[in-house]
Amino acid sequence: MSRIVKELKPLVILYSSKEERYIVYNTNKEWNKGHTHIKTLKQAEYLCDCIRKNKVPTNVNKYFIISLLRLSNDKKYSNKLESKLHSFQGSKGYRNTPQNVRK
Repeated sequence: MSRIVKELKPLVILYSSKEERYIVYNTNKEWNKGHTHIKTLKQAEYLCDCIRKNKVPTNVNKYFIISLLRLSNDKKYSNKLESKLHSFQGSKGYRNTPQNVRK
């Protein structure tokens, strides 16, 4: 069962006790296309802040950008997020390998 934690029109932050995660939902979109699951309330609030102010965050992961795309209604903002997402496509990501392992 989910309960409403915060309502920032048109976005709603819900807490799912079953999954122990937060759900951010854009009420102007269908449920399937306009919600995302986030681990912490702080991240959920930051998502809402970015959507409401059309901010493109710099130090976030790919999942966060995809979540912003799912929640966004603005075409110009979505295009900016798409270009940010494409910058992730070429990178291999971070891989922490120990330096003292024999090869």
